[in-house]
Amino acid sequence: MKIILSILLTLCWHCSMSQNSVMGIWEGILKLPQQELKLIFTFNEKNGHSTALLNVPQQSPISIPADSVNFNSQEAYARFKKFKIEFSGTLINDTTISGTFLQGASFPIILIKTDKIAQAEIPARSQTPKPPFPYKVKEIDFYNADKSIHYAGTLTCPDDKTRLEKYPAVLLISGSGPQNRDEEIFGHKPFAIIADYLTRKGMVVLRVDDRGVGKTTGTFAGSTTLDFMHDAMAAFDFLKQQPQVNKKYMGIIGHSEGGMIAEMMGAKRSDVDFIILLAAPGIRNIDLMAAQNVAIFKSKGVSAAAAENYGNLFKLMCTGILQAKTAEEAEENTVKNIIEWNAPVAVKKELHFESLDTIRLFASSFVNEVNTIPMRYFLAYDPMPNFKKIKSKVLALNGSKDIQVLPDPNLAGIQQGLKHLGKKKLKIQELPGLNHLFQTCKVCNLDEYVTLEESFSPLALEAMGDWLQQQNIITP
Repeated sequence: MKIILSILLTLCWHCSMSQNSVMGIWEGILKLPQQELKLIFTFNEKNGHSTALLNVPQQSPISIPADSVNFNSQEAYARFKKFKIEFSGTLINDTTISGTFLQGASFPIILIKTDKIAQAEIPARSQTPKPPFPYKVKEIDFYNADKSIHYAGTLTCPDDKTRLEKYPAVLLISGSGPQNRDEEIFGHKPFAIIADYLTRKGMVVLRVDDRGVGKTTGTFAGSTTLDFMHDAMAAFDFLKQQPQVNKKYMGIIGHSEGGMIAEMMGAKRSDVDFIILLAAPGIRNIDLMAAQNVAIFKSKGVSAAAAENYGNLFKLMCTGILQAKTAEEAEENTVKNIIEWNAPVAVKKELHFESLDTIRLFASSFVNEVNTIPMRYFLAYDPMPNFKKIKSKVLALNGSKDIQVLPDPNLAGIQQGLKHLGKKKLKIQELPGLNHLFQTCKVCNLDEYVTLEESFSPLALEAMGDWLQQQNIITP
């Protein structure tokens, strides 16, 4: 599920720099409110061009390339355009850069030259399925109706030569952000695991690269959840055409924003027999994300008072942006909401809302992130109208330790919205000890995703398998 945190609490950026004076590897500690993150910059020259990489070992093993930079022998400036981040620094001596990190609020950072880069330790992803497989694996491709996007994915099918009847089938729909067909993140491939499990249970499974990802064409940036739903519709139509598929038993499994898409599809299509919602929204997205911010802030060590107060402010700011007709009005609404925000002085200090300059910087960053067509569509989403139209069988799962889509309000919302299905067609289940990615977690914060060996809990797999058996979609 999407995350909006204008105080930098998660890192996933682009960055840049150049010039011989700063060539080499530099590391420093970014001290955020109640949290410290190690940042590592690598500056180099390649084929006459200056290059830079950013590593955040606590967050990811991936080196992220820079996007713009300007510096001389003494000063350096870097802009991270996509995430509204700026870095400026002064070379103090051969081993030290004194800099400032800016994203809404300003944070000092000292970079020290080093000779090696620390990488996050990535445990073995032992769950990832490996060939040979006891089923058929087919690389597929297809187009949408107007031929504007060419999709690529993987179709897996039971290899039972003695079976004459067709198989139940399911489409997997990924969550927020550009995802490949395996919904890969930090080396985890949860959709590959789900596909392997369900195919062994006697199902045809289709998983597809998102638009603009892998071998699928199109552009991800600027696309809304509605656009992604149209992609999923095209994939479902393709699956329906496969000769080995029993059209009577076709369904959708959607994770996070993919669950939102599954809700939208279920409301529109009568040929969706079953839906499995994995950490899907059960309340308005603006409320979901406010609660998400509160939970993530707390997981980062921000005080409960500051986190709860920020949750209220978040909704006010988003509402002001959604009501604005121009970017200028959106920013002024945001500034006004922050200034009029009835929070204790200690809370405002903790969250760096201490001056008008800081507030305006924050507001500018926040509006740039929120005031986009995709995010405005996402924040305005309310699942209740869709719930009323769904007639499919539904299983809704949530991890008890999920801090992105909190289980209590969202499962309660799904229960309320789909109560017309009755107990035979609707099951709501909270799975103990699992996070948003359905991993068995320990500290259960966002930073832990990369360090956990488990990619997708067997408990969640079994919950899906048991329910599909109960619904007579698959056989024991």
